[in-house]
Amino acid sequence: MKKVAIVAKNICQVIAGGAQYGGGIVVTGNLIREFAGMKDVDLTVFTEIDSSVPINNVRVIEIPYRYRNDSYIDEIDKIVEKEKFDIVLTANIPQLYRTGLLQCHSPQYKCNNVPFFSRIFRNIFGHKKLAFSKKCFKCAKDCRFIAVSEIIKKDYQENFGIPSENIRVVYPACTKIFDTLPEIKKNANITFGIVANSSFNKGGHLLLFVLGLVKLCGYKFNVKIIAPRYKRDLVMQGLVNIFGMSKCVEVLPKQSDMKEFYSTIDVLILPSIHEAFGLVVLEAMAYGKPCIVSSNAGVSEIINSQNGFVFNRGKLSDFIQTIIRVIKIYNNEFSIYQNYCMKAFETSGIYSWERFANNILDSCLAGSKKV
Repeated sequence: MKKVAIVAKNICQVIAGGAQYGGGIVVTGNLIREFAGMKDVDLTVFTEIDSSVPINNVRVIEIPYRYRNDSYIDEIDKIVEKEKFDIVLTANIPQLYRTGLLQCHSPQYKCNNVPFFSRIFRNIFGHKKLAFSKKCFKCAKDCRFIAVSEIIKKDYQENFGIPSENIRVVYPACTKIFDTLPEIKKNANITFGIVANSSFNKGGHLLLFVLGLVKLCGYKFNVKIIAPRYKRDLVMQGLVNIFGMSKCVEVLPKQSDMKEFYSTIDVLILPSIHEAFGLVVLEAMAYGKPCIVSSNAGVSEIINSQNGFVFNRGKLSDFIQTIIRVIKIYNNEFSIYQNYCMKAFETSGIYSWERFANNILDSCLAGSKKV
């Protein structure tokens, strides 16, 4: 029996089936579910919210989280030392403890990879956060880490000097939806989908600009874009109007159930400036939808020439050419598009949450290796 502890924030509500959260918490929530279902794992979760939320087969210890206050870790340390856990995994909190799960880019990376004026703004107003993250990783260089992609591993190696052998890469997963690939039907026009949230980083503005140029070249398509802030996003509205795309662009609010979205698109696009992984890509692939993915996204590492498309995020022309190529395949070589759908579906089946949990267990007890 392995005694496992997970230190996390905001997790009980997710386990109990609450509102949708970001990818990091979704990953941690599924990891807890898998650990809870393992007969050889005795799981304890340290969290700062109401411990009365029931989690089957899991002991929840409520410890109020205090940002930038080491006493939070001190309280956990006393319990950990007393109970002698085999594995202690830290997720979703800045303070690092034992084995850290790296699910997002570091504040330093985000600061270094934004336009010049945004970088100045981040350095001025985010200097405390940057200093705190440097302090945390300086004290934890000898800890073990699990990164959700090679891109994340490289980030923490370069920005915090963490040795390569201390970081193991374990790709996240998605929930299996179908046992066999759903029927792939051809529509009059290809439908692209994007989950943008109207944020600059997610690439919604760039995608609409690129699609506008593609439309000017005479290509026809439809777009479904999940953008809850669209009514306040004047740039996004302006791009739709300038390129005359109001009839082919459908803007959707935040979705509590993504089934209809994934079922009604033909290709998902992830044009993010930076993305630790990109769970939406695996989720779309589970519906048999190939994806066009930014080279800056961690999920690009599992995309190959048969199951999807990766474009160079630093070259606008490559993004345009990739979209045009996909439209041509869909319109003129639909059997090839269907092959992409099949390979995408097969790839999603490889990355199960059970596999992810088992690899995490192995990684906590092993050296650096990509799995």
